[in-house]
Amino acid sequence: MSNTLHNHNTLYHDTLDIKSHCCRMVIAYKGIQADLIPVYEQLPEDLLSINPYASTPTWVDREIALYDWRIILEYLEERYPAPSLLPAVPGQRAQIRMLFTRMEKDWLTRITQLNLREVAERRPILQALGDGLASLSTSFEKTQYVMSETLTYADCLLLAILWRLPVLQVNLPQAALPLAKYAQRMFQQPFFQKSLTTEERGLYKSPAEEKSA
Repeated sequence: MSNTLHNHNTLYHDTLDIKSHCCRMVIAYKGIQADLIPVYEQLPEDLLSINPYASTPTWVDREIALYDWRIILEYLEERYPAPSLLPAVPGQRAQIRMLFTRMEKDWLTRITQLNLREVAERRPILQALGDGLASLSTSFEKTQYVMSETLTYADCLLLAILWRLPVLQVNLPQAALPLAKYAQRMFQQPFFQKSLTTEERGLYKSPAEEKSA
């Protein structure tokens, strides 16, 4: 490992990937000082030396190198506990972790499928993804964030997905209006704006921008 990695927090990240975006959001929200190194087709030599899979995201903190994104999120929560991205009550923390697992297994899997299927095969996947996201709308009738009174890293994953709905061509049903309002409110938050890469900014247009286009 090069000497430059001993003295800095470093995140090797993909500029368009949802998992990398989620990690960048957590870093921005917690105000963590870190070097953000984008990874393109030409892989950095440092990444190849610390991660046998050369995958993103990869987090380096002194002698520690982590390359499972869920472990990265858990590590950042423990290493930088304030502001917390998990509820204080153990049962609620477990619920957020279960929700996060559901998002990963159901929605990230479907998003991956969209990129691999022919156009004719995409419609049922798009429908299932839209309906699944819409099912969360009722939670915003009771809480400001997704199933929580405080921001959690489940919100970070959800927001990364919602930001990509236009480019994925996912249309939310009318019943998902509370979810759409939540997205518009959160997209304006400083930590979210800070987490975006230049490439990601091109993925989304606000309703106002779409009307003026």
